[in-house]
Amino acid sequence: MKNKNWMPDFICGIATGSIAWAAILANELQLPMIYVRNDFKMYGNKNIIEGDLKYNSKVLIIEDTISTGNSVKNAINIISKQGIL
Repeated sequence: MKNKNWMPDFICGIATGSIAWAAILANELQLPMIYVRNDFKMYGNKNIIEGDLKYNSKVLIIEDTISTGNSVKNAINIISKQGIL
């Protein structure tokens, strides 16, 4: 990222396997972290994105294992619908 002169505003983990990796990276970079659930919660605020994501932010998505890429595509679609880059 530093070589490309690009730094995200948020680190995003995809529930549940990559949340720990995203937390480690967010802590190392001193950036806020969010995570994307696989589906809406059925209780509470019914969030699919946990964390204080800001409009027009740059987000780095972390995934621990990619086989089909569907979870990453899903996270990108969810974040994009929130007006995030």
